[in-house]
Amino acid sequence: MSNSLVKTIDVVTKFLKDKKTDISLIDIENRVLILKKIKEWVIKNTNDIVSALKSDLNKSEIESLISEVSVVLKQTNYYIKNLHKFYKNKKAKNIPFLGLKSKGFYTYKPMGTVFMINPFNYPFQLALIPLVTAIASGNFVIMKNSEKANNTSRLILKMIQEININNLVCFLDEKVSKDFIFDVIDSKPDLIFFTGSKSFGYELKKQAIANEIKIILELGSANPVIVDETADIELAARRIVWAKLMNMGQTCVAPNSIFCDEKIHDKLVEAINAELTTQYNTNKFDFVKIVDVQHLVNVANMVKSFTDIDLEKDEENLRIKPTLIQVENNNQILFQEIFAPVLFITSFKNLTDFCADYKDKITDCLALYLFSNNEYNIKNVSNSFSYGGMGVNELLLQVSNIYLPFGGIKTSGIGKYHGNFGLMEFSNLVSVLRGSKKEVNYRYFHKISKYKSLIKFLVKR
Repeated sequence: MSNSLVKTIDVVTKFLKDKKTDISLIDIENRVLILKKIKEWVIKNTNDIVSALKSDLNKSEIESLISEVSVVLKQTNYYIKNLHKFYKNKKAKNIPFLGLKSKGFYTYKPMGTVFMINPFNYPFQLALIPLVTAIASGNFVIMKNSEKANNTSRLILKMIQEININNLVCFLDEKVSKDFIFDVIDSKPDLIFFTGSKSFGYELKKQAIANEIKIILELGSANPVIVDETADIELAARRIVWAKLMNMGQTCVAPNSIFCDEKIHDKLVEAINAELTTQYNTNKFDFVKIVDVQHLVNVANMVKSFTDIDLEKDEENLRIKPTLIQVENNNQILFQEIFAPVLFITSFKNLTDFCADYKDKITDCLALYLFSNNEYNIKNVSNSFSYGGMGVNELLLQVSNIYLPFGGIKTSGIGKYHGNFGLMEFSNLVSVLRGSKKEVNYRYFHKISKYKSLIKFLVKR
């Protein structure tokens, strides 16, 4: 594969054709060696990664280390240590009927080539984790990164070149068009992995279905936070604000709307506003910027249309002041993904009634959050709503645990990844049954009439 950025579909189709017969990733030990190279490169070049993220998003060193570098290293380390164990054949229990003493097992095989389309908001983490998962699964990769995080993308290309895995990755120019992306899909990769907006995700899903290609979609949702009267108000306020300020709200699992018991509403509002002052105003210029002017304007217009409130913003420096807005419980902004440092809060009278009344309004959450110290309430909320992941007295951290699956449900996403769940999604699960030489006469049609009673007995066992 050429070291240059790919800009023509002919190069992509040749890559796909060549990889049909490429066996370089069949051997698991070879995959582990590549993962070790990636790990070593990331550790060696951490300062360059931090600098690229600073240039693209104004992300601070600490936030880059916490939310980008560390999660990539944890994921890569996990695969290095556990890959051989995961890919051992798993024995299946035999059901002796027609095939006495047959032996069955199941295992995972590579899909082939994964076409991954990566977002701007966590441009290192959300490109590298799918990449290491694909390689760990024995797949080749076509990679399209966001043009809005160009410095980070080019650093990833540099990594691919320096550790000499150009033959495994077809690296697309970040500025290729939507039509080019659809042409890649029409060239029939074996799996599509997309993180980004719902609107484009749905377009990709339609194209994938037309080409009979499996697709994994990591989208987003409003990610509501429910706070009951038993919650630790100070803890809830502190963690909600921390989660919202992470990446300036440009996180797919960031909290957007808060539903709290009316008994604690005023205290919670006061506590959140105090935390916004403490956590943001202390060092606001260390925080991530809004990705571009267009997104900033869109957010401001959206908030204005639903609440008639003008956000305090700075278009030149791409800033929106983190803000808490009180709204009525029927305001539709509560059910919208904002992707900015703006929170909306409303109240309810009774949690049980709230769960019943909002069951059809709070649906398909990528993340659902609850602050409570009441086990009945925790169980009630957990069972009342549909979601991909839930945090109880915690936010965001469910995503960083590699032993938990990450992904949405219905409109917030398709498929799960991280840890073994990523290996499962990026692989083809196959079953194998090995028969023995031991014969049973009742399996053959010309002899079956003699064994009717035996067959009826065995069927009922």
